[in-house]
Amino acid sequence: MLKKKKRKALKPRSFGKHKLYRGDCLRVLRQLPDACLDSIVTDPPYGISFMGKKWDYDVPSIRIWKECLRVLKPGGCLVSFASTRTQHKMATRIEAAGFEIRDMLAWCYSGQATPKSMDVSKAFDKAAGVERRIIGENKNHRKGVDSKHVGTSSKFVTAPTSPDAVRWDGFGTGIKPCYEPITWARKPHTGTVIENLKK
Repeated sequence: MLKKKKRKALKPRSFGKHKLYRGDCLRVLRQLPDACLDSIVTDPPYGISFMGKKWDYDVPSIRIWKECLRVLKPGGCLVSFASTRTQHKMATRIEAAGFEIRDMLAWCYSGQATPKSMDVSKAFDKAAGVERRIIGENKNHRKGVDSKHVGTSSKFVTAPTSPDAVRWDGFGTGIKPCYEPITWARKPHTGTVIENLKK
């Protein structure tokens, strides 16, 4: 019979009174003692398969949120960013793990969101194997953000080439969000708010 290898405990890097753990979140959480954290702020995978990436296939499982609940002190807060498309799944799983949903916050921004819509005109030209003509520069483009992924913001504004691309110019498969919803949840108190704070 094969013996299961015992995993070594992860060693954190210290920065003054703070510790940084690098590793799989579930593995790290399992090594932390019960009720040792005041709060958790996280920007986890959104479950939108961002640019076809496997790591973003789903929002975190209830199992992960249960570990977050375990390591938080009673009354401790969890703040979790999400996508507009999957915020409902994120909040539902957080609540199913035992958290109280306190509110929903929003991180609002302008001109810097990654489009979550496919540019239909560009997709038609790509499928036809034709080159689009550059007609100007994209004023909203951020330096260093270039991608061959259809629909992402590019440095240049291009004109449709194929007949289908001309017909469907300006159409997309979704809207460009200008905010990210944030679930604000709390581990239930022990006793009243005052009793919990005293403890």
